[in-house]
Amino acid sequence: MTGAGAPRVKALAFMRDAVAEAFTVTSDDIAGRVRTRALAEARQCFYLVARRCTRLSLPELGKAIGRDHSTILDGVRKAQKRMLHDWWYDAAARRLLLQFRGSVDGL
Repeated sequence: MTGAGAPRVKALAFMRDAVAEAFTVTSDDIAGRVRTRALAEARQCFYLVARRCTRLSLPELGKAIGRDHSTILDGVRKAQKRMLHDWWYDAAARRLLLQFRGSVDGL
């Protein structure tokens, strides 16, 4: 990809790599379609971080990630809900949000 979209794709790839490392999965696992619980949790955290730390709209984010915008929205909501009940997930998500300077307010 060239043009204005290229830096965004690189930033998303960097975020995906960081989330993969935090959840001890591969970046390809997050980008893939396998729906095991561990991969779904990592993928949802990636959606949350990408949504909070970029200025992309849901449709733009979905297109860049290769998912529908409603999938991104659902994943963000599930990640936020999981943060309320899982202290490890909450800590990991907050670390990632701070790493990429996203908002941790209201989580």
